[in-house]
Amino acid sequence: MNVAEKLNATFCLEAGGNNPSLRKSISDSIASGCIPVFFANMTDQEWPWHFQFWKAAGRVLVPRLAFVEGRLDLITLLHTTLPPAHLQTMQQTLGQHARGFQYSLNEDERDGIRLLLEGLKEEAHTRVDPQTGHCLVTPQQE
Repeated sequence: MNVAEKLNATFCLEAGGNNPSLRKSISDSIASGCIPVFFANMTDQEWPWHFQFWKAAGRVLVPRLAFVEGRLDLITLLHTTLPPAHLQTMQQTLGQHARGFQYSLNEDERDGIRLLLEGLKEEAHTRVDPQTGHCLVTPQQE
């Protein structure tokens, strides 16, 4: 699906693929106001600084096993269980946070680069001992 199609769509199906964090399609969907439909919660671990607290209000997470086994009708799920007012709220949420999935060449306090830098800064502060200023041992180093 190209960006022009996403601009006119309500839902955009986003398959997990090998690495969901590298899928430009997800960023394009969000920037276009097209509600991303995920089939794996793997995306829940991706982009922790981009999605933050609003993730559930801006995407649909389909139970993958039920879908693969044919126990879930995707069309029915998307078009009959989500009231129009809820869809509008979801699209407004995407509109409020879409800038964080784009990367500006100019200084932009709301773009993805700023979110990454702020997230890394916060993460670094959690790894420094406030008394000594030394780096704390991370769980992978133990």
